[in-house]
Amino acid sequence: MTLPNENYDGLTICIDLDKLTQKIPELLEDANITGSFLYDKFCKNHMFSSFSGNSKTESIFRDFYNKPKQLQNSYYKVKPLELLLYLCELDISDKNQLSEYQSEQVELIRTIHEQLISNLDKRFTIDALSKQYLINTTTLKNIFKTVYGTSIASHVKTHRMEKAAELLINTQESIADIAFQVGYDSQSKFSSSFKEKYNMLPSEYRKRL
Repeated sequence: MTLPNENYDGLTICIDLDKLTQKIPELLEDANITGSFLYDKFCKNHMFSSFSGNSKTESIFRDFYNKPKQLQNSYYKVKPLELLLYLCELDISDKNQLSEYQSEQVELIRTIHEQLISNLDKRFTIDALSKQYLINTTTLKNIFKTVYGTSIASHVKTHRMEKAAELLINTQESIADIAFQVGYDSQSKFSSSFKEKYNMLPSEYRKRL
């Protein structure tokens, strides 16, 4: 999965649905939570579900972190069971179901993202991207923000500034050349954007390091 800034801080819990059906953990026997139950609830019609976290899930996952070493294994055993109980009572509606069509759109957005980040020296308009990839402009903007957390313009600008900072540190290229490499025809506009990001001008950033 491609994530903003190629960085992910979290954990993945994998559940073998067949094994869960064959041997339900003792603490879950009364709830009758089986692999078949989970599959039917969250993967019906060969689709998968996606939903945002909340205070309940936060309280569950918080305990995977920052616990004394001697207690970690116990928490790792108990918390997945608590998560299963939460999933059992969770109300799933159609809006939580991601269709194959929607999944293909997400992959398309990731392709667009790769094009943008690989060509920071170029400027792509929403309309141009929409026509190139045959996707509605509103859909493009909405799905991009869902996947990457910010608008296209804001996300690309962040990458431009990070690339510029890297070039300032690792090369002796002029600020004008660096500005051009990250998509700015005007050095003054580039310097203004850089200062907005790093609270100093590119020349100051280079001297400081």
